[in-house]
Amino acid sequence: MKTEIALIRRELCAAALLILLLAAASSARANRFLTVVPVEDAGMTPITARVSIIGSDSLAYFPLPDSAYLHYSTLGGYFYADPPVAVAVPPGATRIRAAKGPEFIPVDMTVNVQSDTVIEVALHRWIEPRLAGWVGGDGHADLTHPPVQQILNESRARLAATAEGLRVTNFLDNGFLFLGAVDPLSDTAAVLFSAEEYRTTLFGHLGLLGIDSYVNPDWSGSGWPVNGDVTTQVRTHQSAISVYVHPATTDSFFDTSGWPGTGLARGIWIDAPLGTMDAIDVLSHSNEAAVGKADLTTWYRLWNCGFTIPGSAGSDITLAQIPKVPIGGVRVYVNVPDPFAPPQTLYDSWIEGIRRGRTYVTTGPLITAFDVGGAGAG
Repeated sequence: MKTEIALIRRELCAAALLILLLAAASSARANRFLTVVPVEDAGMTPITARVSIIGSDSLAYFPLPDSAYLHYSTLGGYFYADPPVAVAVPPGATRIRAAKGPEFIPVDMTVNVQSDTVIEVALHRWIEPRLAGWVGGDGHADLTHPPVQQILNESRARLAATAEGLRVTNFLDNGFLFLGAVDPLSDTAAVLFSAEEYRTTLFGHLGLLGIDSYVNPDWSGSGWPVNGDVTTQVRTHQSAISVYVHPATTDSFFDTSGWPGTGLARGIWIDAPLGTMDAIDVLSHSNEAAVGKADLTTWYRLWNCGFTIPGSAGSDITLAQIPKVPIGGVRVYVNVPDPFAPPQTLYDSWIEGIRRGRTYVTTGPLITAFDVGGAGAG
């Protein structure tokens, strides 16, 4: 009798397991494939974009496999991928959001997905700053800053840059993909340059943009060589500048025990009077001590003291980390002679424009012209 009961229980457990497996398979089959094709409405040409898909269950959905695209958990969950992008979603009202930087009007729409669906998401360019000579870029992004949660290479870096509408992107990864020139994948749509971040625990960090050879050391716990000496060395390169990145990481001036204290730009007040300072990232996501991540206090004090230091911007966002906001959320627009020039020429003129102060920095609002008494920036 006991044996028969045991057999019955075993059969019941097996049947229950089979029911669960069938239910799971049925649930999987219940998903529908939503294919999203971002297009520029001017010619309905497919374009890369930042895309977010929220299912009828209020969960974020991504393309599979994970290794085929860049995905992030902030802003409700978003990803970058070349169109078309197919995502399995549950049936029902599905929210689609798409964006491509501040030069395009973002789209936020809801579709009722009941079967496999293909939908074009038309993004409208409301402004083309290049027609007035302005080229937007990110002066400080990262590809491999730990912890590394997804693999980056040149193609993926370009994908993210074009999806965010960044014409110029500087990746400060200290050797990773460093060439001393623009990346071969660069074109007038997206110029990529792998540069270097010189870090000291005492004087702050420098973005060494446009360098044609690696500057050693890339980290100085002792503070030597001092930042001014590094800037002097950078100026010997063909077309390069040294930028104080994330100058306001903290308001604890004497804390150098670790981040964010080691990122504070203490060396500014040495280098500005000595003339060994090329520019400052007024906007940075790592400006934790500044209101709105805009270190206007330091910048205005420099100018009030007679030091006309150009303003720049760098997001300090690492593409390899999943819980990150997009690169280019803060960016610098630089006025250049030919915004449609070949990649290396465009990059060199972009760097020179920052050196000469022909810039404005923004978190979104854009302009095409401004002057004071007939004189433009720089």
